[in-house]
Amino acid sequence: SEMCIRDSIETAQKHLQKQNFDKALKEYLKAHEEDAKDVRVAQKLGELYYKTGNKKEAIKFYKLAGSIYSRDGFHQKAIAAYKHILDIDSNFNEIRLEVANLYRKLGLMAEATPQYREALKFYEEQGDRDKVLEILRNLVELEPRSVNNRIKLAEMYLKGGQREQGYTEFKRASDELKSAGTASYTH
Repeated sequence: SEMCIRDSIETAQKHLQKQNFDKALKEYLKAHEEDAKDVRVAQKLGELYYKTGNKKEAIKFYKLAGSIYSRDGFHQKAIAAYKHILDIDSNFNEIRLEVANLYRKLGLMAEATPQYREALKFYEEQGDRDKVLEILRNLVELEPRSVNNRIKLAEMYLKGGQREQGYTEFKRASDELKSAGTASYTH
């Protein structure tokens, strides 16, 4: 089947050189049927469907490519695949959250934070308490000095009846304010 896949890909590439996208698509789909886990094929199908204006299929294959890359530890490539989805439709907030988590795994906090913030806005509007909590916890870890995030997190805990966690976060927020306050007076 490795042979079949190679043949399909070679044929597809010939079609691509002649700008025959539909024929190229057919060949890549054949290759995909032979091996659904071939990430390069999934990626290519995402690109081709996008080029031919089929956004729904493009998203499906970019998602597949992203999840394979992510599973195999290729976080940068996963992010690239997922970002194509967000370019097509910025409302895919599960994907945005995935991108934020991947940036975080890579230690790229400055890239992770705005993605978390965007997702947070969306899930707050949706009233999705679990997601809001998950994101706020992440933001508090990423920006331990941000009193704002801590207070929001504390309020979420209290609303959900998790009083102990709520009070703990309020206490941390007030400690943070105190240390910030004293810091600004010491010369």
